[in-house]
Amino acid sequence: MNDGTNAIGIWLDNKAAKTVLHYGNYKNIGDIVEITGTFHRACTEHGGEADLHVKTIKIIKNGYVVKVEFNNTRIIYSIVFSLIALILFVIFIRINKKELAKQE
Repeated sequence: MNDGTNAIGIWLDNKAAKTVLHYGNYKNIGDIVEITGTFHRACTEHGGEADLHVKTIKIIKNGYVVKVEFNNTRIIYSIVFSLIALILFVIFIRINKKELAKQE
């Protein structure tokens, strides 16, 4: 669970976990939930980590899929900079071959 600043592990049963429909990740904004339970600063059951054992969970706001717009400008810049890098690499190789030939 993440409050926007910090994250903490939560432990809940399978039935309660099924009430959460959207989990947050890069492509999704997770459900906003209200949880009541017991906070453990150093949980002996789970390796001494801080966690929250959930008693009740309530969905406050449903999550949703994040819409990422396709940016043509970034694609064009990527192609142009890649071509520039390729041209510079070829020039570098040719200069090094000429210098090696002079040394022999």
